[in-house]
Amino acid sequence: MPSCCQHLCREFELRNLGFGGVHPNTFTRFHFPWPPVLYVVYRVVLALYALFWLLATGMEFTAITAKNDRIHAWPVYLSHWAYVVLTLYLLLYAVAVSFHVCRRPKFYWRVPSSDSETHTPQETFSAEMINSDKGCSELRNTEHPLSFISLHLLDGKHCSGTFKITWALYVVATDAAALVMLVFFVFLWPRLSKEEGISNMNLQTHAINFVIVGLDHVLGSIPVRLMHVVYSVILGLLYLTFTLVLYWTGDVRPVYPFILDWAHNWQTSLVTSALLTFLGVPLIHTFFFIMFKLKECISDRVKHYLAERERRKRVSKEPVTVL
Repeated sequence: MPSCCQHLCREFELRNLGFGGVHPNTFTRFHFPWPPVLYVVYRVVLALYALFWLLATGMEFTAITAKNDRIHAWPVYLSHWAYVVLTLYLLLYAVAVSFHVCRRPKFYWRVPSSDSETHTPQETFSAEMINSDKGCSELRNTEHPLSFISLHLLDGKHCSGTFKITWALYVVATDAAALVMLVFFVFLWPRLSKEEGISNMNLQTHAINFVIVGLDHVLGSIPVRLMHVVYSVILGLLYLTFTLVLYWTGDVRPVYPFILDWAHNWQTSLVTSALLTFLGVPLIHTFFFIMFKLKECISDRVKHYLAERERRKRVSKEPVTVL
């Protein structure tokens, strides 16, 4: 059995920069043995919730900027970038999962069994198996409740690409939501007026967004790979480049006072930006990676316990033959 160090070393292989090697069923179910149709409802509700608040907070913020010229427009702030990515992720995910429900709705009422002997487990379908002719044949012959998803993805690349884009958006949205929450409550919230309290707009874009990704992280099955932190860092660099271009075009208003103010305190802005991008984001991503591995470990132990309990029940019910 590979050691922890070997598992960790494998995380840094170049192939883990991509979004392959994962069974398609991973994207269409909870991490727990619940009916898949509940996962569809869960995804649609989250998507509609995020879309509603994206529009509501956008209109509210636009009304505020119309009365206060010291504030930048809505697209300038990182929290709004992060909420847009989160909404895109949730909408795309909801559409992708709902598409599969329309194809074979009856399978989504079956509860995945913990019995690995009577049901085809997800782990038996490796990337090599899916890409081989023999693997395709076995997938077509299997009675696994969600095997139709695999067949559809084997017959066409559209949905496979959709899930890969969903996975990439999930990575960026999760890291960005955590970073936005930490920056707001650690650096900005102490400087705001405590008498006014936190507005509903700030609550949605700086706190509830993290609650959404945290809930998704606990309930969902999308893997977390250490190498995927590169995509979150790229988003951070794109945002910093955007703020520099904004400053070079003549807009000297601070984006975030005391944190990102190129006109009046560029040294502090440079140091803070570098620390948050190259240290803060990787630490946040590592935290989610560790949490995912812990969830996987607990889930495997629970599944093993349930499978062993079912096996013992079957053995106890079998008739004893007396010779």
